[in-house]
Amino acid sequence: EAQQYKEESMTPDTRAMAAPMVTAETLMEHVGRAVVVAGKVVGNDGAAVTLRLGDAGQVKVARDPAEPLPERVIVIGHVQEDGFVREQRFIDGGATLDVETWNQMVQITARPEFKAIFC
Repeated sequence: EAQQYKEESMTPDTRAMAAPMVTAETLMEHVGRAVVVAGKVVGNDGAAVTLRLGDAGQVKVARDPAEPLPERVIVIGHVQEDGFVREQRFIDGGATLDVETWNQMVQITARPEFKAIFC
C-alpha cells in the first residue's frame, strides 16, 4: 500500500518532490498546489518566462526576477489562479530534455491504474 503524505507535515523540499508532473492542458486542475512542468523557453517578457510544453501548450512562469533560463527547463512551482506558475526552483534540462517524451511520461503517470506507483 502506498504511503500517504499529509501536506501540512511536509517541508518545502519534500512538498516539491511530491508535486505532480502536469501538462498545459491539466495545469488549472492544480490551482494553489505545487506542480512540475518541463518545457522549452519561447519567451521572456520581463515579468514571466513562457514555456512550450510537450502537449504544445504554453505556460507562463512567474519569477523573481525574470532572468533568462536555459533553453530547456524543468520548473517546480505553485499554480496561481491566473494560470501562472510561481517558480520555487528550476532544473536545467540541458540540450537533451525532450519535452514530447516528457509529455508522454506525464500522461502515463496520470493514468488511474498507475496512481499507486506514481503518487
